[in-house]
Amino acid sequence: MAIQQAEEAERQRRAEYERIVSEADQAVANQDFKTGAQKYKDALAMYPEEKAVQKKFESADIERKRVEKAEADAIALQRRYDGLLEQGESELANNNYDAAKAAFEKASELKPNEQAPKQKIRDINRTLDQLAAEEKARVEKENQFAALMKAGDDALNADNLSLARDKYNEAKQLKPDEASAISGKLASVEEREQTLALEAEKERKRQEEAKRKYEEQQALAAEQAAAEAKRKEEERLRVMEELGVIADAKAQKELTAKEQEEARIAAYEKLKQNYGESGMSEENRKAFLSDLAKLYPEGLTKETVQGKNFVLARYVINQSNVVTIYEKKTWDWGGVFYFKNSDIAITEAIYKLEVGKYE
Repeated sequence: MAIQQAEEAERQRRAEYERIVSEADQAVANQDFKTGAQKYKDALAMYPEEKAVQKKFESADIERKRVEKAEADAIALQRRYDGLLEQGESELANNNYDAAKAAFEKASELKPNEQAPKQKIRDINRTLDQLAAEEKARVEKENQFAALMKAGDDALNADNLSLARDKYNEAKQLKPDEASAISGKLASVEEREQTLALEAEKERKRQEEAKRKYEEQQALAAEQAAAEAKRKEEERLRVMEELGVIADAKAQKELTAKEQEEARIAAYEKLKQNYGESGMSEENRKAFLSDLAKLYPEGLTKETVQGKNFVLARYVINQSNVVTIYEKKTWDWGGVFYFKNSDIAITEAIYKLEVGKYE
């Protein structure tokens, strides 16, 4: 009876063993290496000498360790991945776009197939492009504003006030938030306009006063010149009358231009005779020239004298009552002689040089 009970117990124990091994085999087939290894271990506890089960246990345990390591690595990877996503979101919330992008890029490297970090990177790139465009527009606007303000300042400094006002108003339209500062510039333009208007009015009055004084001076000068001309004419007529070349002033006025010239030449000759026709002393020459200043008008007078066997070309220059005479005497026989102040012989070269100053 005891033997039969022992045999029955062994039969049941073996059946339990085989059931456990079968469940272990099924677990391994289902890739549940942890359950399979544990069951193989339980079976070996019942029959340690089973080499086949021992090999199955060792193989399942290796796979269990591999799976557990892979699961641990996956968990670690997920934690790192989640940490990078969290870091990226945190940096993004603080507008640290470059740091956020770097975190999402590392997350994407950990899990290349995940689209979430890739989408975040695309979103950040779009945001960075937009920010770059906005910054470029801001810088361009600032540069344009600065250029308009400088153009306004330059125009203001050059008193081109209309241009200055236009540039300041353009700047004001470009940046309305700078209106207060620009209003000060526009006030400077208005102040300068008022200053220039006052200066212009002052200059106008000064010019009017200068013009009035000039016209008074011109009128006085003309009056004095007329009086001087009248005096000189009266003196000229008196000299000619004293020399006997005209009867009186009335007779002079009735002469033609040619007759007046002939009378002046006749007066010249009489004066020359009075002071010594040849070999005139220096004192007489000065007196002679002084009297000629009374006969000849201001400037250059050309005369031609037809003498016996010669022709005399005479240039009388009266400059402020100082008379200089140049004469060219051409004889019928071909001889040509040049004189200064009536009887001082000079060369042809000197004659041409001196006379050339007045022709």
